[in-house]
Amino acid sequence: MSVRLCVLILCSGAPLQLLHGQDTDNAKEPAVAAPQAPSRSIEQITVIGERTLSSMRNTIDRIEEDMYRAFNELNNSDDLDIFCVSETRTTSHIIQRNCEPVFLSKLKRENAQSALPLIRDAFTEDGIDFVRLEQGLSTIESEKNLQFQAIAKYAELSAEILRIAQENPAYLEALLQIGQLKAEHEAARKLKFGTND
Repeated sequence: MSVRLCVLILCSGAPLQLLHGQDTDNAKEPAVAAPQAPSRSIEQITVIGERTLSSMRNTIDRIEEDMYRAFNELNNSDDLDIFCVSETRTTSHIIQRNCEPVFLSKLKRENAQSALPLIRDAFTEDGIDFVRLEQGLSTIESEKNLQFQAIAKYAELSAEILRIAQENPAYLEALLQIGQLKAEHEAARKLKFGTND
């Protein structure tokens, strides 16, 4: 029996046998008249907990994980699979969650591997050759540039998401739910911290 129901029964003056599930008609003790309920109505207080930004973000992350898992099973190419990792940035201790398709992860890895020999060559027995080091580091492209290079793959990814959403109502519902939750999270964040504009 819920706490709220127990409080309502106690406040209404119902016999205690009702709380214990006893049959009041078959009780061996003589029946006692229940006290009269007060003539005014009993005020009900409902407490609705506020969702924190953190709990909202956790809900979004959990639903996204389920959605990406379903997408990875349903899509036609492993290159389009999406995986999420939690990582800290180089200059920060704040953990950020990053989700990206396999084709972008491959591009990043290939780009880093092509720059690595140039960076290694900058470290010699005589010390660091800063010109070579700069050349090696300059070959590492920004994520934005790599995303631009993969624009055709992103179009393929969008088409696949659309196809799966049309064929699977549950997946479409998850997409819509994620969109709604992200909008609510952004509105709550702006309300708490103000806009960054």
